[in-house]
Amino acid sequence: MIETEAEMHRVYFSFDYEHDLDRANKVRTVLGVIACSAAGFHNSDVWFTANRQGDAAVQGLITDALNNTTVTVVCLGHMTAYRKFLTFELKQSLERGNGVVGVKINHITNEARETEEEGYVPPLIKMAGYKVHKYKDQQQLARWIEDAADLATEQSQQSRQRQAVLPHEGDR
Repeated sequence: MIETEAEMHRVYFSFDYEHDLDRANKVRTVLGVIACSAAGFHNSDVWFTANRQGDAAVQGLITDALNNTTVTVVCLGHMTAYRKFLTFELKQSLERGNGVVGVKINHITNEARETEEEGYVPPLIKMAGYKVHKYKDQQQLARWIEDAADLATEQSQQSRQRQAVLPHEGDR
């Protein structure tokens, strides 16, 4: 179990602000996790304001929110895979060495007590070697976050080992 702030994971939560803000709020409070998102969790005004300002403003929000994160949780609702900036979030996360976990949240009720059909899973998550799960509870999510962080560390170490055995440009 994670006990100190130094051992906590700072986790970026990616979700559809229009359809899944309520659902994301229900899953983000996890022991041992400092949750962050591009525009916060309390309302979608920041997200929609940046959206009106253009792609660069939204990408700036995302980039800032990803700073110092170790894992990205993609909350998968019915429309998440079709979000304009999801691929940007995933690519930025992977380039930073974040672990990634997809979490299906379509079955969780929103404020209107509605659920949605299961959505499409972005292939980049599985192509990068990460898993997708159906949300059950916070303890399970905490384990998935830890597993994703461990896998990211393992992939980073393997990458460094491969680079160490490749000839350097000056050695040719």
